[in-house]
Amino acid sequence: MSVRVAVLTVSDRVSRGESVDKSGPALVDICQSKGWTITHTATVADSVHAIQSVLRAWCDAEPSQADLILTTGGTGFGVRDLTPEAVSPMLHRMAPGITTAMLASSLTITPMAALSRPVAGVRFNTIIITLPGSTKGAVENLTAVLSVIPHAVELARGGNKAGEETHEAMARAASSGHSKSAKGGHVCHHKSDVSLDPAAEISAFGLSGNLKAPVHSRNRKSPYPLVDFDQALDLVLNHAEPLRPRVVSVSEKLVSHVLAEAVTARDPVPGYRASVVDGYAVIVSDGPGVYPVANVQNAGGAAANQAHPELKSKTIGRVTTGAMIPVGTEAVIMVEDTELASSDSASGEELLVKILVQAKMGENIREVGCDAAVGEVVLEKGCVIGAAGGEVGILASVGVTDVLVNPHPTVAIVSSGNELVHFSTPSPLQPPFVRDTNYPSLSTAIQDSMPGCKIVNFESPAQDTEESLYELLNRALGSDADVLISTGGVSMGEADMMKSVLEQRLGAKIWFGRVLMKPGKPSTFATVEKTRLDGTIHKKLVFALPGNPVSALVGFYLFALPALRKLAGFERPSLPKVFAKLAHDIHLDSRPEFYRVRVVTTSDHNTKQTLFVAHGTGSQMSSRMLSMRGANALLKLPPANEAKGVLLEGEMVEAWLIGEL
Repeated sequence: MSVRVAVLTVSDRVSRGESVDKSGPALVDICQSKGWTITHTATVADSVHAIQSVLRAWCDAEPSQADLILTTGGTGFGVRDLTPEAVSPMLHRMAPGITTAMLASSLTITPMAALSRPVAGVRFNTIIITLPGSTKGAVENLTAVLSVIPHAVELARGGNKAGEETHEAMARAASSGHSKSAKGGHVCHHKSDVSLDPAAEISAFGLSGNLKAPVHSRNRKSPYPLVDFDQALDLVLNHAEPLRPRVVSVSEKLVSHVLAEAVTARDPVPGYRASVVDGYAVIVSDGPGVYPVANVQNAGGAAANQAHPELKSKTIGRVTTGAMIPVGTEAVIMVEDTELASSDSASGEELLVKILVQAKMGENIREVGCDAAVGEVVLEKGCVIGAAGGEVGILASVGVTDVLVNPHPTVAIVSSGNELVHFSTPSPLQPPFVRDTNYPSLSTAIQDSMPGCKIVNFESPAQDTEESLYELLNRALGSDADVLISTGGVSMGEADMMKSVLEQRLGAKIWFGRVLMKPGKPSTFATVEKTRLDGTIHKKLVFALPGNPVSALVGFYLFALPALRKLAGFERPSLPKVFAKLAHDIHLDSRPEFYRVRVVTTSDHNTKQTLFVAHGTGSQMSSRMLSMRGANALLKLPPANEAKGVLLEGEMVEAWLIGEL
């Protein structure tokens, strides 16, 4: 049978003209020797985006440009070997048998074959097989599966008679060593006269619906399994790795940043022997009595009579709080424990002062470095710089002007929906349009929770079309954003294409597409890998949240915010939790629910304890934004069951805090 083949060589050096492609032409020769037609050849750099762009052009066209695509290069363990990562998320069905056959054959030749990472599968009607970059390895791998390719191509093309010609030929050639049944026929489990349900043609790498399929053939039930909330959150946090630390200057902008290394004092605090009180520097052995005031030392001021005054026996020195005490001072007596004996009538200066108490050695003196010695750790790694000002003050006091911190992530926010208009659209608003409330509410929540985050502005909503979604998402993922938060297009409507566009057009790996929770059941989490200019991989986190404003905001707090905190280096990235007493009964839903409440504190004078009390915010419909008014917590409610369908007033429930108490 005729097979149309396209060959893609993946190599930085070949794409730059620094090396000659040998493996690609060798594969072309083998295919032509079989009588197959070469439709395309191309060379790209080791780039996920570049590889996927070519594969889409060859696979997604109507009709497709090839029955079989062979890639060569980028399947090893090298840092720049990205072909499996580029190809895997594009495949609608995996073909593990092909990769097993290639590896098994190669391992009989060299144990180094164990370091190859081949991928094979089907995208739409095109088979894609990744081969090694070496000519020898590519030829050996292709040869191992050459005999099954015509049959695979015939099946991938589809149709009621797919594979029948091959089956008949194999039956006639039974003596050639093909697998036989007890009656001598070829054993094959394909049912070529039955059209498979689209829902059955899914794999771990692609559960989204076919973007090219007509609306009548779309899934009537979601192919995505319902994931337990705790499992979903674990998946998110497992993929959120702290960003590369950077050095920043000490200022108020450090608030909520996490130190990436311990900070030590560069200067001692205090840097000199200082008085703790306003009073008089004394020598302990002099004891109580009347003494002349020999010098005066104010905080930050020069000595009255010498640059570095020295306190002599039978004299005292007047000092203020924080002032450097005279050399030889053994203690400082508070001004309250003294009396004026005499003063200069002209200048008003004290001449003689009576010390009323016996001083103790070191009394009211801060020794050099007693608060912080040079080299002493003043802030530990992982310390969060608080808004109360303490940590910034410590850094400033010990002479630290810059610190190494985990930067806050950059976040892109996009909305989608034909019905959306900009949130600033004035009244009256004409039907059937609604204002995009998700963008301003999410932006506000991010700035309040993570003030160091940079938000990339994508205020114009995408339309519910494949190209509009792709264009906006591609721009957002092409920005410097570490995290993309989208709203809308993740449910089961005919215009809900967010998952499909992410997976099929942008190479996203979707980790979950539904969560067993209310609100926010269709919440989706994915990752997309982009290659930076320096060749390193930038893994971007994607949170595709429902369009209903409450679902979007709840999804942000439960999934996106913990991820942002993990990226920023927080050791405990999840929301803080308390147990709150219900102020009223709550009827449970069939799903676990995050119920919006206002938690207030109250004191029990009998037990001397502070209690948290949760007050509901009214109707909990996911479209009712008013349920977020005044909300500072989400109650984590269990699902209803036969034994319990209502939580009663006074019961204690776990509350996840999203705002100040």
